[in-house]
Amino acid sequence: MPSDGTVKKFLEVPQQIGTGAAQTLILHAAFSPDGFSDALFSAYNIALPTSLSAAVDKRKSEYLAGRALVAGGFTRLNIPPQTVLSGEKRNPIWPAGVQGSITHSREYCACILTTAPNRYVGIDVEWLLGDNALRSVRHVAMSEHDIAVFTSQSALTEQYFATLLFSAKETLYKALFPIVKSFFGFDAATIHAHPTEDQVQLRLTQTLHPTLKEGEVFNLQYQNLGGKILTWLVHDAMDVSGA
Repeated sequence: MPSDGTVKKFLEVPQQIGTGAAQTLILHAAFSPDGFSDALFSAYNIALPTSLSAAVDKRKSEYLAGRALVAGGFTRLNIPPQTVLSGEKRNPIWPAGVQGSITHSREYCACILTTAPNRYVGIDVEWLLGDNALRSVRHVAMSEHDIAVFTSQSALTEQYFATLLFSAKETLYKALFPIVKSFFGFDAATIHAHPTEDQVQLRLTQTLHPTLKEGEVFNLQYQNLGGKILTWLVHDAMDVSGA
């Protein structure tokens, strides 16, 4: 990864989080949109997509920070350097033998990568919700069951609980989309039990795929990173190639 002064002002040294799963890693780092310039794409040896050539610097800085983390992850997993293109919905198109997920919010980004066969991963980061965002998440992303679970506990504030749940549902979507291959909403999963200090469980409320049945429970991990919550999922699935 580049080490000149200009680059250091843009992306901090990435930190790794242990996933407890072989061939799977998480990298996260703060970055500074104010330190961005188009020249950094060359410094990181990352191509600026044509689709982003007219984008605002904020969008380009998010893309570059995420792809720089991925490049560092590829090195740690002994994956040859290569471009990770974007699909029609901005979703990364991963090379054969790799599954991954990228997230960014404000001045922070993270990625999770794996080379394990039939392993699907997702990651999401959310800053603690403000009042307006909290009302929106309560209306859009929380089921009656989710709200009932929240009101039956007192360890977490509504702000923290809703942020964690929203991030977890986003992570679940990212991890399962490569299997389902179609959109599914927040109502496809509900919280299964009270969150612990580092784990939250989601349960499918509908069958999404022959290998993803209604009632299946997923154990997602999370960390409180000071004003923001990072959630991730490592899902080992049966072979879905012929499904």
